[in-house]
Amino acid sequence: MVLLLAFRPWVQVGAGELGVVQNFGAVLNEGIHFKIPIVQTVILMDVKIQKTMTDAASSSSNWQDVDLSVTLNYHIIPDKENLVYQTIDVQFKR
Repeated sequence: MVLLLAFRPWVQVGAGELGVVQNFGAVLNEGIHFKIPIVQTVILMDVKIQKTMTDAASSSSNWQDVDLSVTLNYHIIPDKENLVYQTIDVQFKR
């Protein structure tokens, strides 16, 4: 029982998250899943809508200054989560 608790052969994926199994590249949905201790690790990724915001400055055609605030809402498509992890990696970890 102590070894079972020490190796934690399960992972809980919360609401709004998906898990990428690092050994096989499978995507886990919400819930409790079992994994092979030491061999497999699960990376949790947030798939809820996220927001990034930036400020920009520009000039119009008649040389007037224009200040902008640009907001981008985005989320990871759940079917492409393992591809996002393989190409972008750490920015989308929980």
